[in-house]
Amino acid sequence: MFGFGANKIKESDVLDALRTVDDPDLKKDLVTLNMIKNIKVNDKNVSFTVELTTPACPLKEKIETDCRNAVKLHIPEVQEIKINMTSSVAFSGFEKKMLGGVKNVIAIASGKG
Repeated sequence: MFGFGANKIKESDVLDALRTVDDPDLKKDLVTLNMIKNIKVNDKNVSFTVELTTPACPLKEKIETDCRNAVKLHIPEVQEIKINMTSSVAFSGFEKKMLGGVKNVIAIASGKG
């Protein structure tokens, strides 16, 4: 559909395929959410990075599978798909000053009674 037979696969073909993949929580496609990075096309091999909003994303595997299936469906001539799943943790300057180089804080509480 997007990649057409003998035509060379383009970065735009990959983006078009990934526009069909929605983030299950945010209900928008990954391209619109700016979660797709570093697209590389080498002959019939495609690689890209999906940048999640949290390192502990419970839907990481589903998003990866959906991306892989979308590329296979829309660009059938692709032979290999490499997906790097990463996350970007945003924090303000205030947090940086308070905790030095700490990126994530996990709070654990226990209550009795």
